[in-house]
Amino acid sequence: MGAPSDTSSVGRAAVGVGILSLVLGAITLGTKALWYDEAFNAVRIDGSWRDLVHAVGATEMSQGVYMAGLKAWATVTPNSEAWLRFPSIVFAALAAALLVPLGTRLFDRRTGIIAGVLLATNAFVIRHAQEARTYALVTLAVVVASILFVKALDDPRRRNWLLYAVAAAAAVYCHFYAGFVVVAHLATIPFAPIRPPWRRVAEAGALFVVLISPVLYFTTRAGREQLLWIDDPSLEIVLRLFERNVGRNLILGAFAALGLVLLAYRAGSGGAVNRWRFALIGGWCVFPVALGILVSLIQPILVGRYAIVIAPAIALAAAFPIALALSRHRPVGIVVLVALLAVSGYRVTTWYRSVPEDWRSAVEYVSAQKRPGDDVVIAPFWSWRAFAYYDGEQPLGETAGKRRTFLVVYAWPRDRSELADTRVEQDLLRVDAERQFGDRLVVRIYEPRQ
Repeated sequence: MGAPSDTSSVGRAAVGVGILSLVLGAITLGTKALWYDEAFNAVRIDGSWRDLVHAVGATEMSQGVYMAGLKAWATVTPNSEAWLRFPSIVFAALAAALLVPLGTRLFDRRTGIIAGVLLATNAFVIRHAQEARTYALVTLAVVVASILFVKALDDPRRRNWLLYAVAAAAAVYCHFYAGFVVVAHLATIPFAPIRPPWRRVAEAGALFVVLISPVLYFTTRAGREQLLWIDDPSLEIVLRLFERNVGRNLILGAFAALGLVLLAYRAGSGGAVNRWRFALIGGWCVFPVALGILVSLIQPILVGRYAIVIAPAIALAAAFPIALALSRHRPVGIVVLVALLAVSGYRVTTWYRSVPEDWRSAVEYVSAQKRPGDDVVIAPFWSWRAFAYYDGEQPLGETAGKRRTFLVVYAWPRDRSELADTRVEQDLLRVDAERQFGDRLVVRIYEPRQ
């Protein structure tokens, strides 16, 4: 689809980009305590395989592949934050590395390398590369599926289309938002320079549907309780979603938009390849969000981290005009690239220094202050797993009696007082100033009134 490039040089560049991503992901990897969602996964995989299969079937089907892999990984590695998170930095590194050959195939070597670097330095991607969650894996999965989709269009043999179907289905098991990328892929087929045989597409589609049928069944049977925390769609939420997926880097966002405009202009100027490039990258950027909005009219699902599947497409879109500038006006291209990477570096450094919720320190504080007979109450109660991961014991959901009580509140400041009042008896008196452990976690101490 793009200009021919030396395979060995592209491979070396991909390795370099992967190493860059791996290094950026390894910095402070084990410094931060697990946040609630990570601790939830850690507690889940600590049980039996039967319990995990039941949990995946009941509530975690969309990250079933990741949970199974994480449990297998945890059985052969030490129990620590860094080791739990290590697979994620590998997934992110592979995603950035593989974006190099994909970008090369779509455009040229320079564009592919820039796209890989932009993904590797995206603060949002690095953040999720440092979490024991499925989001780095699904980023890799959609890149792999996209590579196989392009290969199937280039060489429409049955084997290639069936391989794509398997990869696309596997991506959906990493997170359901990957299915929106698959829809974007299929929507580009009418624009392909060489139309594939529809029989091949139909065979791949049938296999894909069969493979994801358990997910479809789960979707129709599962309750909505696990998604009740998601806000209704709004323009603010959509803008925030894009802001997060560009790593809060407005330069990256601006050049991604410019790239889509240039691709649209070239598509309008003619050429099947240009039309298909625009359809693929534009669709990959927009379809997951647009379909997310559509589904959200029934059940809200617009969440920034869910939409991380568009981050590789944003990198490809932004890389195109930057590579164009480097080839035609090199000084301008260098200035743009340096400025963009400088902002990314600042955002990444800010993430390294942030402390969203420090459950480890909170548990250490409670353990140091606690006396025999004291109660530990957590609010909301569903967050007990994060406390239990570090403490080993499950806290209470409300005060059991007129005893000295440690109240652990996991909430944003605006919600803390109301939440605390529902968990503490009226005859308990708060005697200690609120101790904060990150942005969302506080501990209060209460004594019985005399």
